[in-house]
Amino acid sequence: MCDTKRLLIILFQFISVPEIFAQERVFIKEYQHRASEMDSHASCRSIAAVQLRAEILNEIGVYIQSESQLRTKEIGSEYTQDFVENISTFSAGVTKFVILEESWNGKEYWLKASITIDESEFKESLMKLKENEELRNQLTAINDQLQKALLNISELQEDNNKDSQSDASLNDLVTTLNINAHLLNGSDLKNNNDLRNAILEYDQVLLLDQKNTIALLNRGILKAEIAEFSGAMNDFNTLIRLEPDNVFGYFNRGIVFDVTGQYKDAIKDFNRAIELRSDLPDFYNSRGLAQYHIQDLKSAIKDYGRAIELDNESPNAYFNRGQARYKLGQFDMACNDWKESYRLGFEKAKEVLSKRCY
Repeated sequence: MCDTKRLLIILFQFISVPEIFAQERVFIKEYQHRASEMDSHASCRSIAAVQLRAEILNEIGVYIQSESQLRTKEIGSEYTQDFVENISTFSAGVTKFVILEESWNGKEYWLKASITIDESEFKESLMKLKENEELRNQLTAINDQLQKALLNISELQEDNNKDSQSDASLNDLVTTLNINAHLLNGSDLKNNNDLRNAILEYDQVLLLDQKNTIALLNRGILKAEIAEFSGAMNDFNTLIRLEPDNVFGYFNRGIVFDVTGQYKDAIKDFNRAIELRSDLPDFYNSRGLAQYHIQDLKSAIKDYGRAIELDNESPNAYFNRGQARYKLGQFDMACNDWKESYRLGFEKAKEVLSKRCY
């Protein structure tokens, strides 16, 4: 039978200690499965790939912890203890899992695969994880589904009573593994700015499960990034029909409305997003932009101010508030906002300062 075991696939391992990776490092492992009577070539390959990815990620986690010798006192104040303690392997969603060799003789399936990490990817991925609540939620959901599917597959294979219902159950579970493998591939490709191929991965997910909300959200975001706004809108509309309280569905649809000049519709969606979640500064900053576009400058300034209250190191919110204040003739306050935006690293603010404040 396929030698399955309960594998805890924890999707991220990030340590806030500099110089963890002095150079690129490649982790390579092999895995071999023996097929049971109910297994097919496809099912054994899917199970083997999930298990092998998990084992490589676990090895990466052990390596990172041993190299960094992480201590609580070394964690910067920007990372919570809970954040670090619950991340024990490098992210499956931001590392490329590459199958190098594979073979199948009808009885055993053998895979050899690798994951490569380097310091620059590590730091970039850490910041993305820290700032992206939705990505963390998605990867947690994928992890839960993979664990449950692997456990159920193991229980099926240990049951000697093979029947058509068991075959159907196994096929459904293997489909779940394949769906989540495509989701992880899409996340990795998105992380590496290979947007069109990431979209293809989400296409595959939706062929297997047309109601998969993770794929709909991510595909919509990527379509918007490559200016396929009609396709993006369709994905967000479908997502919201499936999940009427999906806060990120409203937020991202609002962005598409704003970019395409439908500012009042954008404000409605941002209002709904804020109604569902009032603690996310990007929601206020984005609504402020839509208010700015319809020349409701006072409302825009109020929204930018709320975004700054929630995150006082947001260069975009300071810059945008400066723009609105300047239009209202509040020149000194506008210049102060642009100075703060530039101090926080927004280079465009320097250009505006040189033209309007010096």
